[in-house]
Amino acid sequence: MPIRANFPNVRAISTTWALIQFAVSFISYTPEKYRVKYNIINEEEQLFSPMFSEILEGSQNITSQNSYVISLPTLELGTSYNYTIASTNDNFSTIVYSSPQVFSTLQAGMLL
Repeated sequence: MPIRANFPNVRAISTTWALIQFAVSFISYTPEKYRVKYNIINEEEQLFSPMFSEILEGSQNITSQNSYVISLPTLELGTSYNYTIASTNDNFSTIVYSSPQVFSTLQAGMLL
């Protein structure tokens, strides 16, 4: 079974993109694959249809904790998103998700 991603957080953010960082400790077999599943949250806090990042191939090193970063480009300006990290085995037969998190892109003219 795939190992759940730990400590998901937004490493960097702008008006239209975000970098999501997470760690995976001591995978049980190799290789695993990861991707970010994310949704826009509207003002009524309803979720829109999910979107997915590109698939990231995990490390072949099964004896250490590995840290990863996935980019989410082409986000909407000043918008809130709900996201989770999907971890899967090589054939996508089993998927586990990290705890859900939230981030917002910056408004025009805001600095980091």
